[in-house]
Amino acid sequence: MVFVQIMSMKPTVTNQQRAEWLKKRASWKTPPGVKVIAEYAIPTGANKLILVYEAPDVSSIASMRAPWLDWFEIDVFPAMSGEELTRMGAQIIQALGVKG
Repeated sequence: MVFVQIMSMKPTVTNQQRAEWLKKRASWKTPPGVKVIAEYAIPTGANKLILVYEAPDVSSIASMRAPWLDWFEIDVFPAMSGEELTRMGAQIIQALGVKG
């Protein structure tokens, strides 16, 4: 399943802590079974990271969150492609008996 992880840097993080995070990030490896699809940084005042990844189970999601909890507030959401949404929408419309 695909997940979107939004990481917002805590406002209390100091410059020293940011440096520690950057060092850890440089050597970090994706946990086994997780496939990162995309990763984006929003470096403006928001200081956010967005990761999109496939994970097979809840423990994999925890493995993607745990290393960063000292620096970030982290939200994780299940996600689907636009194609999947369209397919699901058509099935829902049909199940509801709504005519075109």
